Amino acid sequence: MSGGSIDTPILSGKAYREGVPSPREVLGYDIGERITSYADMRRYLDALAGSSDRVRLATYGTTYEGRDLLCLSISSPHNLGALDSIKARLRKLADPRLLSSPEEADAICRETPIVTWLAHNVHGNELSTMEAALLTAYHLAACEDDDVRAILDGSVVIIDPVQNPDGRERAVFYYRTAAGPAPNPDKHAAEHHEPWPGGRGNHYLFDLNRDLFALTQVETRARIAAVREWHPQVFADLHEMGPNATYYFLPPAPPVNANHPAIIRHWWEVFGRAIASSFDAAGFDYYARESFDAFFPGYGESWPSHQGATGITLEQASAEGICIKRDDGGLLTLADAARHHFVAAMAICSAAVEHREERLRAFLHYHQEAIESGASGQVRAYLLPASNRAADVAELVERLRRQGIEAHMARNPFQVEVRPLADAGELRQMEMPAGTYVLPLDQPQGRLLQALFEREPEIDPEFVAEELERDRANVQSQVYDITAWSVPLAMGLPCFEASSGVDADVTETAASPRATGRTPMPSRYGCVVSYASNSAAKLLGRLLCENVRVHVARSPLWVGGQELQRGSLVVKRAGNAERLWEILDRLGRETGVELTPVDSAWTEKGACLGGESVVLVKEPRLAILYGEPCIPTACGACLYLMDQVYHVPYTAVRVPFLRHGDLREYNVILLPDGDEAEYQRMLGEDAKRLKEWVSFGGTLVAVGGAAAFAARKEHELTSSRIVTDLRRRHEDEDERPKEQPAPGAPAPPRPEVPPEHRPKAIPGAILRVNLDSHSFLTMGYDGTVNVIATSSRILTPSKTGRNVARYAPEDRLRVAGLLWDRMAKALPGSSYMVHERKGSGHVVLLAEDPFFRASWDGLHRLLLNAIFFGPSMEV
Repeated sequence: MSGGSIDTPILSGKAYREGVPSPREVLGYDIGERITSYADMRRYLDALAGSSDRVRLATYGTTYEGRDLLCLSISSPHNLGALDSIKARLRKLADPRLLSSPEEADAICRETPIVTWLAHNVHGNELSTMEAALLTAYHLAACEDDDVRAILDGSVVIIDPVQNPDGRERAVFYYRTAAGPAPNPDKHAAEHHEPWPGGRGNHYLFDLNRDLFALTQVETRARIAAVREWHPQVFADLHEMGPNATYYFLPPAPPVNANHPAIIRHWWEVFGRAIASSFDAAGFDYYARESFDAFFPGYGESWPSHQGATGITLEQASAEGICIKRDDGGLLTLADAARHHFVAAMAICSAAVEHREERLRAFLHYHQEAIESGASGQVRAYLLPASNRAADVAELVERLRRQGIEAHMARNPFQVEVRPLADAGELRQMEMPAGTYVLPLDQPQGRLLQALFEREPEIDPEFVAEELERDRANVQSQVYDITAWSVPLAMGLPCFEASSGVDADVTETAASPRATGRTPMPSRYGCVVSYASNSAAKLLGRLLCENVRVHVARSPLWVGGQELQRGSLVVKRAGNAERLWEILDRLGRETGVELTPVDSAWTEKGACLGGESVVLVKEPRLAILYGEPCIPTACGACLYLMDQVYHVPYTAVRVPFLRHGDLREYNVILLPDGDEAEYQRMLGEDAKRLKEWVSFGGTLVAVGGAAAFAARKEHELTSSRIVTDLRRRHEDEDERPKEQPAPGAPAPPRPEVPPEHRPKAIPGAILRVNLDSHSFLTMGYDGTVNVIATSSRILTPSKTGRNVARYAPEDRLRVAGLLWDRMAKALPGSSYMVHERKGSGHVVLLAEDPFFRASWDGLHRLLLNAIFFGPSMEV
């Protein structure tokens, strides 16, 4: 059967301009008849922009696979001729300090068009969203009706048709490969079920709808820059959900981030009612206030809301192709889905113009209030001392600058009353060093800064009480994403809250703050680098790529009158090329790392640079498992960090290689997080090959579900086990007596554990772990580290290996976020990271993923140490 289609003209009774082509006239089909590729979308948008004086097409970035990121500016010819002026006026509303007088503000709000941003296809396989973008673009570019003319005169509509072109192309390619001559509505048909990794993520399989403030991906950085250029007052992000749903729009479900003030919540109601009115008139079903919250500030709609816009999530049930039969017997088509999104988008555009002046004044008021509340709140500023991680701190400040957050640098030391962000301890007077970054909250983006930095995001007590009751009743949690994300804690950076204004001699930060490092003049022996920062790990990766021989100190070094902790890198002149100093100078400047020259292997005390405790770093020959059973986002984070951040060469391999290939070609194998049962199904019979490879010197790193797979007793890789029954978490499962079946009888099934006694997945809480200060895996770290916990995994301490990282006692365990009582009692003392020696090699298990979303920078070296140093460590 064929799917439905949308006729052109789109709506009966509408008049469209001659000479402005419809999608059918360019593509040869109506929207909904086929799935549009990126190339066809580009062809249509070029034709549209070339034929309508209402449209401008621009490129705002490029994806990892080389596809342009596009946006259309659609408005009246008069407004399009004044875009620079419109942007300048909106910039003043976004920063009221730029206004010369209340009269100027009043004039801007009376006379300036409102900006409505429609963002589509951030998840590449949510196919109807880009189809809807083409409908909306054509309608606005060609329709002659009064309602469209009002939108054109009173607003500038920005259409981003596909935020994730690489993912969409992957989804389109699969659908066209799997589909037959006619679309099959049977929900079991292959065309409705993408193989791994699916089209949701970008090239590196990231969920771009979680990356808005982390800015790890090139698409996100480009989009944020474009949004910041326009300062939109309304921002809608169009999505799809399961085929059996209807249509969702705001107001959002609880919890709502407490940094969204009443003025933001008011406009959620206004726009929600406007969409509801259009859907009621069209006879479309819908819902609001369920499922999708506005708590995590990294969503596509949450981040703009923290910029003062009305952030709107639109979720349409997906046809998962051209058409699908729903469980209620109804047929959902791609054309239906695109039509629903089109109607919602037009309702938003109309409501924006209807409330144009009021919404512009609210946008100004939002930023005025942000400045005022920041000057009177309990926290007035955040302080980031540069210390020995200057390059890491500068990287964070640059990330904030891209989002419009201001930072100042102290020229001199200063006294201030502060409390540490991580501990929420008592206020105390401290002297902060010169070079400290001061981030005041009395700035236009103060609310966003507060949302990103605060240790404990405030959750409505009523919602928390309901969640705890759900936990007791063993009912599924309503938490949609993680519940803690403080950026300084995620990056492992010291940060302090100042309770009063900071009286310091400060300067505005440069446009792109960056630590340039100090590179050494040529010295007789070589140079030493502290390994206390992620920037040092970046330097190590770059040095190895350039064939520089690097050593690592397994014990502290005393060089130049200062103690350098374990893990310091030593680059010796002997054994390296004559151009060593040129390489060190260039890479030191590029990474911002300070290199200390040394003329002798002699040190003031402790180990000398030529001793046995200074070990040559062998080049890691890394294989990363790619494909099932890995979680795509977890696998993608590994690939991204190796490629783009730490510059570690690797080979992505699939399961058949681990089962049948020559593992000796690699000295490190990384198994990303994935489903334990699937790991067992796909690799269980071949775990002995991994064990044998480890015994001959390999380093096996297993993360999350892969660690749970490796911890199975039958694989003999570790004595650590996964807890499945909280009542027996202190028992030794290996020694527990088991019922023996009668000869020839099957083994009895394991008794089912009641739900209330099973470990329960943690909704993204920040927890404290204590580190073993003698393991090479913790080199570069102090005694504790904050980790992100998102699973139900509890790893018992190893009896035969080292428990490199263990969860802190209960009274020190939770740093921030929602933590179930049962997990708070079960986790203390259990292992976050285990190291086993097997023959000449290493097995490293991590209960949670330190590469989570590639944004928990403070944890990266825990995993990198296994990759960089595992092949070099014999004991």
